Amino acid sequence: MASKDKSINPESVHDRLRAATGAAHEQLDSRFGALDLGERDDYARFLHAHYLGLLPVADAFEAFAGSVLDTGVPDYPAMLRDDLSDLGLSVAGVGAPAAPEGLHPAGVAYVVAGSRLGLASLRRDRFWGKSGGCASRYMTDDAGLNVWRAMAGWMRGARLPASEVSAICDSAVSVFALFEDGLVRSLPEHAG
Repeated sequence: MASKDKSINPESVHDRLRAATGAAHEQLDSRFGALDLGERDDYARFLHAHYLGLLPVADAFEAFAGSVLDTGVPDYPAMLRDDLSDLGLSVAGVGAPAAPEGLHPAGVAYVVAGSRLGLASLRRDRFWGKSGGCASRYMTDDAGLNVWRAMAGWMRGARLPASEVSAICDSAVSVFALFEDGLVRSLPEHAG
């Protein structure tokens, strides 16, 4: 029996994701953009917020990248812990937001892999780790760009039911919200 759910053509999966997540992405970029990454405290907050936003979805991202995209991913939570430790900060006992149940791993991968594009752009500018003589494993990672390239290829070749594309889009919006929650939790009053 044929499915009543029409497939989305490959060219529109990325377009649908971009359209569905545009407002959430813009809002998050604006919130992160208010930080001055050339200042140590804002740089640390940026790293901490990324740690908190990434931690609940890191396993899903890694699994999707490995099983669907056939590519490995660096251990971003470990990189962030190490970068924060180099700044004399610990994430021990800091509560990350909980990931909503049922996130579609492609929505997770879209946001996390896509964030590597933004970081590649940001690291061209001044950020405290570079100017403060403190290496940043997370900011300087290039492997994530390969994950994005694989994700882009997957989106071009995917033939998915419209309902699945909608689930991917909803999941991506939820992941943007996790990163925004991470930014809120990284405020000094939430740092414990």
